[in-house]
Amino acid sequence: MESSGKSIVERMCKLGEIKEYVLACGIPSSTISNWKNRDSSPKVSDIVKIATYKKVSLEWLITGQEKESEKLSLDERSMLEAYRLLDEKDRQELKAIAELKLSLNMSRLGEGAEEEPSA
Repeated sequence: MESSGKSIVERMCKLGEIKEYVLACGIPSSTISNWKNRDSSPKVSDIVKIATYKKVSLEWLITGQEKESEKLSLDERSMLEAYRLLDEKDRQELKAIAELKLSLNMSRLGEGAEEEPSA
């Protein structure tokens, strides 16, 4: 569980190019370079900007670990990424479809519980 500036930069590099953070988060490249080369500690506000921009947990960015409850399967991550690319109208349609599917599945489960086993 490493939380040094250098380790944070290593995790950042797994998510994108350094110049991407410079542009998107307004963090000077010299600052990021200091985190990496001098192992200086990033400001909390910079860590929050990066985590928010890349949609990762602060815990993962700082420690490299996630809570068990926050881990997603590859399918779940793919679904989430696809969802994030949709516009609001498509997101609402997808939510309605998911709610309908869930309702149908719950109904089927309810029907199965009510049936008496045949003798």
